[in-house]
Amino acid sequence: MFELLDDNAKRVILLATKEAEALGDDHIRPEHLLLGILSAQKTPALAELIRSIGLRVDRARLDITPIDPNPGTPAGILPFDDDAKHALRQAQRAALSLTHTHIVPEHLLLGVLGTAANDRVRAAVEPHLSVTEFRLRVDQILRDAD
Repeated sequence: MFELLDDNAKRVILLATKEAEALGDDHIRPEHLLLGILSAQKTPALAELIRSIGLRVDRARLDITPIDPNPGTPAGILPFDDDAKHALRQAQRAALSLTHTHIVPEHLLLGVLGTAANDRVRAAVEPHLSVTEFRLRVDQILRDAD
């Protein structure tokens, strides 16, 4: 699946890894992917959507950070937890359903928003827009890009 990621999506994964490491987490989780998406270079349409709803990486980081973080770098390569793996599979499905040949950050965002049962993702997103509405808007961006 990683061979399907475009360069921007690969950058999101790298940034998500750094976010997890900064928090001392032993796995990459959906909330780290969200922070990676918010930190990475975005298409103009996605950047405008994120700006228009007021979702900022610095604020999302505060909403996502546990009350008692364990900063430090875990040893070795961080694996994805089950929810993050699910988000990646959802991203792949989104790309395939739109007959896209590569996974882009918008697909990753759809995957992350599909794990909205994740309390940290919900805490970062829902003060700005419902997860369902956010998914619909991101999906529309992808459809309009075709």
